[in-house]
Amino acid sequence: MIRINLLEEGEKAKRPKKGKAVGEPLVSKPLVISQYIIIATIVLALIPLFIGYKKFMKVREVVNNVEVERSKKKSNEKQVADLKKKSAAVKEVLDTLRNQAEVVTKLTPGESDIYWSEKLDYLSDLIPENIYILNLKITESVREVETKESIEARQAWEKNKKSGPPPPKQTRPLIEQRLILTCIAQAEERENRIRLMTSFQDAMKNHQTIRHGKVRRFIDNFQDSVIISGIKTVDSYGVECGQFTITLITKQT
Repeated sequence: MIRINLLEEGEKAKRPKKGKAVGEPLVSKPLVISQYIIIATIVLALIPLFIGYKKFMKVREVVNNVEVERSKKKSNEKQVADLKKKSAAVKEVLDTLRNQAEVVTKLTPGESDIYWSEKLDYLSDLIPENIYILNLKITESVREVETKESIEARQAWEKNKKSGPPPPKQTRPLIEQRLILTCIAQAEERENRIRLMTSFQDAMKNHQTIRHGKVRRFIDNFQDSVIISGIKTVDSYGVECGQFTITLITKQT
């Protein structure tokens, strides 16, 4: 077949650029720029939403934490209130036990107690010559006194503006014993009778001995005062004598 070149001499035929089909329309630059602007606008619009979402989640987390802490606080307050009630009940029981222990201690024989057989034994050793015991009597009186723990509990209740019911009053027995001796001082002269009475009084105060490796005194656990009273003149088997009474009182503890 014969090809006919219709182009003028020296003019080469232009070939389409590689990658573009013949007759394909060209995309305009303004259209491409507008697409980028739309995308950028969308991205910029989403940024505040994302930041707001993050803040919302943070606030929500804080609120949740606050609610959790409030719930823990209420639970702790309830536990504290329960513990206070239990503590008050335990304290009341302990106060009662302390009071009972104090009472038992006071009633249990110990260093502060009187052993009358021992006292009578000492009495037979220290009595002066020409002093005779006509009668010996031991009396005992008991009264209830408020314990130290009970007083402190009541004072604390009054100091705390009397919150709640007052603590129950706890008491213990306070025992007082008396040794009463009715005696005769056998002497003709009144002055000698008085001398015998005071010598008996001094002997009670000054007596001491060793028992089981310990110094023991007749006056131990008695009050220091030895009371002489009821002095009078009596006739004893035809002899004029002086009658008197000596009283010793135990210490109150």
